[in-house]
Amino acid sequence: MPAPDWTIDELVEALKRSQLPTVVLEGKEDIYIGRVIEDSIVEKSVDCIPVGGRSKAIELIKRRHEYANIQCAFLLDRDLWIFLGCPEFLKNCNEAVLTNGSSIENDLIVDGNIENLMTKTERVLYFRDLNTSCEWYSYWVNEAFGGSSDVFIATSVEEFCDRASGGFRAPYLVKYPGIKKCEPHFSKIFDEYQILLRGKTLAELLIRYLAGGLDGRTSRYSYENILEIGARSNGANSKRIVNEVKRILGC
Repeated sequence: MPAPDWTIDELVEALKRSQLPTVVLEGKEDIYIGRVIEDSIVEKSVDCIPVGGRSKAIELIKRRHEYANIQCAFLLDRDLWIFLGCPEFLKNCNEAVLTNGSSIENDLIVDGNIENLMTKTERVLYFRDLNTSCEWYSYWVNEAFGGSSDVFIATSVEEFCDRASGGFRAPYLVKYPGIKKCEPHFSKIFDEYQILLRGKTLAELLIRYLAGGLDGRTSRYSYENILEIGARSNGANSKRIVNEVKRILGC
């Protein structure tokens, strides 16, 4: 299996030499659905490979003609495409499977009903923090619609959302003094947060409380735990991804 730190050229060469139908995954978060795909395809052996990031997966699609010798499917997060629309290069690609939500985290969290693991107290604080997170994301989505090339969404919840108050952390407001709730994006994101909020943000919010330390919680969950639960729940999102991959690979 290629390593996540391989270059694009190295990945292309590895795919040229491969004899197995291959599912290209963006990153390590996709491993859990990748295992489900491998387990679900009994007609043939399939190789699911995380390539170390979204940009590499996109570049591999653009260089698909260089390894046309193998069957290949690509699992991609919608990310900001869910607001802005898919780019032109994807419109003629019949080998790409896009997540239903913003990312694979969204899809698996929904499939696993992960929010149901929280206590009443945890849910109150979770939704408090969720409001701030949707405000934060609405600002950056608005920036993306404005054509900004500096959209800083790869940010940990711990960096912008204060654990004690649930509001924006003071250092983050100093760094980005203009950040604010932006409509109509905020309302849309909050109403459909399980689908539209950045997936890593949603997962981090859940883990903030499911990892323990509040309300006498004794069972503790990690980021990896909740993704695996979702992937193994046989939910609608996972089923669709598996079926689309099977169709592309002729299984």
